[in-house]
Parts: sequence; structure tokens; C-alpha cells
Amino acid sequence: MDKEKINQMFVVVVIMTLLILVIAFIISTLVTSKTEDENKLQVKYNQIYSSDYTLRAIDSNYFIGSYEENRISVIINNEGHEVYKSTNNIYYEGIYKTKHDEYIIYNNLDNKLNVYLFDGKEIRTLYELDNVSYVKPVIYKNLSQEYIRCFVSMIDDDLYIYNLDEIEMNVINDASLVGDQIIDGIYYINNENNLVVRNKDGLMGVVDLKGETIIDYKYENIVNTSNNSFIISQDGKYGIINDKEEKLIKTNYKAIYDFNDYFVIVNSKNKMALYNSDYDNLTGFKMNYDSLIPFNLRSSVRSVSLYKVNGKVVVVNNYLEDVNKTEYDNHDFYVINDKEIQKTIEEVGFGCESVVYTYDSNYELSIYDNYFEVIIEYKINDAEKINNVLLVANNLYQIIYEDVNGQVKTVYINDQGEEEDMNLGENIFYNNIYSEFKDKNDNGWKLTMYDQNLNILDTLEGLYIYKIDEYVIVDNSIYKIVVM
Repeated sequence: MDKEKINQMFVVVVIMTLLILVIAFIISTLVTSKTEDENKLQVKYNQIYSSDYTLRAIDSNYFIGSYEENRISVIINNEGHEVYKSTNNIYYEGIYKTKHDEYIIYNNLDNKLNVYLFDGKEIRTLYELDNVSYVKPVIYKNLSQEYIRCFVSMIDDDLYIYNLDEIEMNVINDASLVGDQIIDGIYYINNENNLVVRNKDGLMGVVDLKGETIIDYKYENIVNTSNNSFIISQDGKYGIINDKEEKLIKTNYKAIYDFNDYFVIVNSKNKMALYNSDYDNLTGFKMNYDSLIPFNLRSSVRSVSLYKVNGKVVVVNNYLEDVNKTEYDNHDFYVINDKEIQKTIEEVGFGCESVVYTYDSNYELSIYDNYFEVIIEYKINDAEKINNVLLVANNLYQIIYEDVNGQVKTVYINDQGEEEDMNLGENIFYNNIYSEFKDKNDNGWKLTMYDQNLNILDTLEGLYIYKIDEYVIVDNSIYKIVVM
């Protein structure tokens, strides 16, 4: 074989090899691209219901459709099906979930109490009582649940209890209800079976929903705890008793804050200790207590807050200078691991709900990781108050604050503490898959869903937008967020 033919064959082999490599590369790229597309999650708003009704959510399980305010024409479930149609457009003043995942619907018109039960399919009447001038619902609430227990009303200085368990009415003479908390005119209780009542002399006791006395009238103040006990006060000092009036914590303390599984107790020397649900003192009285507002057993505005972060308990001697206008000073942020105070941070302000952060009187902001180590520092030059710090995407934080003129402002920073030039609107949801921002525009409202790299996944627009869990009401339609 001559040299020229050998060279030609060599060129052909080289070309064929290159072709094979190119084809292999193309196939590999296509397969990889297809695999990446298949593995990439897709998230979108999927319309499950539309009509000409005005819509509102009862919760994320059921929605009401009607043509008039506070009327029920239809009830729609979370799959978009009309599970109930009303023949008379029932009027309602309130709708509350029951302990058994049904729903109480009520109205109090023309001195008549009408109470209905919706079981997911039908609405039936529970009560029709005459001569009831007004009622208030009583709601049991803890960290994970909230449901109605009874109604109460006052008639001629007597307390009437409309028990939903027994479907009966009980009367306590010369008494009034004292809710563990009262929010927007509704009574909330920390124990599902007990009500705190006050007699004409101003002394408090406890009854059950049948009106039977649990604790007689003898205390200046008393509040149910979620631990089936009672915080009491005598002569301005606080303690804890059980339903047999046995002392679990002596009535010897300046303040007691109930936080579900825990109690923060303050002694006469302004030192705090963390107690567990067995009333064991976990920390000793080693934490400082600054009472920036007078202690109020029932107030939702507190000088102390408690959080759980990464398996640890965080007790914050809260900053409330904007409540009582005192001068800024350092306050204490205690990280408690097991039974030890692992770390104490002294700063002016704190946040611990979405992102753990602190700031000083110059609004030098520090953001912490779950091990309570500083990972970002950022100074806000024109701040008068920091409202919140949120993680809204991969390594992107939204800082909401008020400037020296009282204007609410928003700034975005990355994980290097550098500002990012953007305006996403109000953050209403975030997880490790997507985030949502709601913003007003010329046509009403716009809801935008982003992935963790801030690529737009989907949008909704309407005059009215309301989100609850994975559902969104937009005008006359219901959408469900679908992750594929």
C-alpha cells in the first residue's frame, strides 16, 4: 500500500473518530439536559374553582361562595368541588372549627341565637335560643390547634354558658367571664375545659364548661395554663397551683410567663429562670429581667419572649422601647441547650422568628446561623426601627424597617452583607422550593412566585388576592399551588 493511500485512510479514521465523539457528546448533552429537566421541580398556580361568587376562606379545607356579605350560598372544598349548596343563603357572624374537625356557624339576630354545624357535607341546626341579646365565642388555642369550645353571654348579671359538647345551657349566678386572653372581642382560653370567672367582689375562680366549680372565688388574678394548671396571684405575687389547689410553684414571684411547655419565672431580685412542664427549674435564676412595661398576666405584649431554634430554647428579655418610649439600652438574649445557658448575647433589638438577628443602638444588624454564630453584618443608616428580617431566596435577605420620618422601607442584602438592587414587594411565603411576593399595581394586586434563584415561576393578578397555606383566592377563583 502506497504512502498516499495510508494517509487517506488515516484522515478518514480521524474524521470518523471525531464524528463519533461529536455524536456521543450531543447524545450525552441531550440525555443530561432531559434528566435535569425531569429532575427540576416545577411549581405553578393551578386553578381549581371559578364562579361569579364572592369567595372567602373558612380555612385551607373549605371556602365560602356568596353574592352577599356574610352569607353562605355554597361551600367549596379544597379540591374545588361544591360540597354544599344553601337554599336560604345562611347568614353568619362567625365560623369556627370544632375539636372534631367540623365547623360551628352562628348568628345572633333579633335576640335569637342560631347555631349550626357543618360536617363537610350538610349544615344542621344545633341551637335556636330566644332572648339572647349577644354572645361571644370562647376559643381554645395552643401552638398547633385552635377550635371553639362554647359560647357565653351575660343576662341580668349572670353568666350563661352554651356548651357545644353537651348541647346545653348552664348558668352561673352573679359572675362574668375573664378570658385568658381577649383578642378582637373574642375570648381565648389556654385550657380547653376550664373558664376563669369573676364574682361581684372582683375575686376570680375557675369553672368547667358545665358550670361546675373547680376553684372557688378567692384569687386576685388567675389564668389557665396549657399545662392543666393555673397561674394565680395573691398580694401582687404570683405562683402556680393545680385543680386541687396544691402549690406547684409557691406564690412568691414577681412575674410568671406561660409559654406552652415552659414557664419563665421572675424572682424579687429581677432574675429569671426557665422551668419545664414538670415545674423543674432548668437554669437557676441567672437571667436578667428588665420590666419595660408593667407585668400583666393577660397581656399579649410582654417583656419576655421564648422561641425554639435548632433544638435549643431561646429566652429574650424583649426590647419594648417603642412601647413605653424609654431610652435604648442593651437587653439579653439567652440560648439554652438542655439545662445550661449556652450563650448570652447583649444587644438592643432581637428577632427570632424567620431569621435570628440582633442590632445595636446604631442599627448595626447582625444575622446569625442556627448555631448562633454571626454570618452577616450590615448597617442601616437611616433606621428608626427594624420591623423584621426575612430569608426570601437563596442567600437573599429582606430587611423591613422604618426610617427617621416613619416611612416603611425595604432593603435586600446577600449573604455577603451587600445590598441587592431589587423590589420584590411584600414577602408572604418562603420555603426551600419557592417564595411568593405580593405587590400592588395599577390593576389591583400581583402575586409572583419565584424559585430559589429568583426566576419567575408563575404569577396571578386581581383586585383581591388572599393566600392561605397552599391556596390562593384571586377575585372569583381559587388556585392551588402544585409542585411537580
